[in-house]
Amino acid sequence: MINSLDKINLKQKKVILQLDFEESFSSYRATIKKLIEEEARILVIGTLAGEVSLAPWAEELGQITGRPVDFLAHSIFEKSLPDQVERSFSQNQVVLLENLAIYPEERQGEPVLAQALSRLGQVYVNEAFGLTYLSYASINHLPNLLESAGGVGLIKEYEAGIYLSKRPLTAIIGGDKIFESLELVLAFLEKGDHVLISGKMAEAIFRVKGISPGKDWPEEESVKLINRLDITDTKLHLPVDVVTGPKGLDDSYRRVFAPGEVRKEDDVYDIGPETIRLFSEIIAQSPALVWRGPLGLYTWPEFSRGTKEIAEAIANQPDIFSVVGGQETVAFLKKMGLLNEFSHVSTGGESIMRLAAGRDLPGLKALSTSKLIN
Repeated sequence: MINSLDKINLKQKKVILQLDFEESFSSYRATIKKLIEEEARILVIGTLAGEVSLAPWAEELGQITGRPVDFLAHSIFEKSLPDQVERSFSQNQVVLLENLAIYPEERQGEPVLAQALSRLGQVYVNEAFGLTYLSYASINHLPNLLESAGGVGLIKEYEAGIYLSKRPLTAIIGGDKIFESLELVLAFLEKGDHVLISGKMAEAIFRVKGISPGKDWPEEESVKLINRLDITDTKLHLPVDVVTGPKGLDDSYRRVFAPGEVRKEDDVYDIGPETIRLFSEIIAQSPALVWRGPLGLYTWPEFSRGTKEIAEAIANQPDIFSVVGGQETVAFLKKMGLLNEFSHVSTGGESIMRLAAGRDLPGLKALSTSKLIN
């Protein structure tokens, strides 16, 4: 089990709060409100890919906490950093450290980085659910050094993922990721779930299986996973028709073909009407569902039909427990006014998919094995 905030003493404690800076800070309101109520002294950390500075987030952090924010760009290995943090705390300031991605030790999961951070707090709270599938040092080692808990949002994500992992479900996987998505497909099939596939992964499967011989050959790592798939598996569902057009997206023509009939000079931009019908029938029989990745080139209205109609099929099933994740999918559903039709909207598409597939997430495992210090 993962400790919730109610399980630990936060009163006037120095709390290291881990956030995902790719998500809206509004999703952290409940956790921050709890920490403020407990008069906790808050130090915020984050790992944002690209090694960009977190300084621009200081203003927004101040708005949501209602406290001034002291951004400290100092190295976390500096001997004087704990004293600087204490001075900020004494002035009722929230402390924001620089992006941990600048440290190779963070990206490589080395405990020495977590040990340096542990000098700065008494309690560790993780609200970065979207990063829990990664082996970052902060996420994986701080729970072994400090009293730890999941934030309000992370606990909700964890409960939704565990609920999905313990029952038959339908997984919908679209988007551009191939290798990572293939790993998920195999995991869901091992669990006995239905898997609906679209996007670049479907094209890669058709290519390797000899159905679309004119298309690009995937990377060898992906080929190895595709060779493990049995495309006659009754729970593996690939598009039976696709919407195509010329490369470069000019307006000269749009055609619907079976995957094996797609011409070399064309690209696939959406699932076809028969695939929409078949996928919708499977959804109608599903007690639970998890979805990540648009099913076509949703940014073009003419190629958004597949994603939109599948979302509507889910919305028309009031008894289904439905979870959606992934920034592109969530943004599209919000634009279409369909986001509220889902039981749970995840802030971490990759994390929620892995959890639903029954896979361990390093960051959640670390929290669940953390020692509760009284």
